[in-house]
Amino acid sequence: MSDFAAAAEVVLQHEGGWVSNPRDPGGETNWGISTSFIRREGLTSAELGVDPDTAGRPGWLKPMPRACAVELYRRCFWDRYAYGCIVDQAVATKVFDASVNIGPRRAHARAQVVVGVSADGLLGPVSFAALNAFEPRAFVASYAAQLAAYYRELVTERPSLAEFLPNWLHRAAWGA
Repeated sequence: MSDFAAAAEVVLQHEGGWVSNPRDPGGETNWGISTSFIRREGLTSAELGVDPDTAGRPGWLKPMPRACAVELYRRCFWDRYAYGCIVDQAVATKVFDASVNIGPRRAHARAQVVVGVSADGLLGPVSFAALNAFEPRAFVASYAAQLAAYYRELVTERPSLAEFLPNWLHRAAWGA
């Protein structure tokens, strides 16, 4: 069984700390927890560890503790999508990291393409069995190529996101 703490460290390294780039469609972000994610999940200031009086103001996410982000990653990604069912640590980390960055359904569908099961974006027993049966290094390399292709397609469709491409490609290449 893979380990959440080890996987979360990789995600946090890729996400970094506080960022407020007006060209980022996710909005203000800290530790990878974006304003759009906060709205979608209906998260409270208490869950984010921030002052409720500053919510929504510029810089309001800056004081969010790392521990809050880790807990949100556990609850909203790792546990929700059962990544611990993926035996190999690198495979679990790769799918989890992609899920945080491009969204779970897209990340899962790309992983399903690699392992040759129906790419519905929903991980269940068939997908977990295929992920666990696939040679880990081969999966990570193929999945990295899938992610890089996704990022390039995204920038082709939305050229305003081109400034993010180098970091996305670096992230995609992790572990490969």
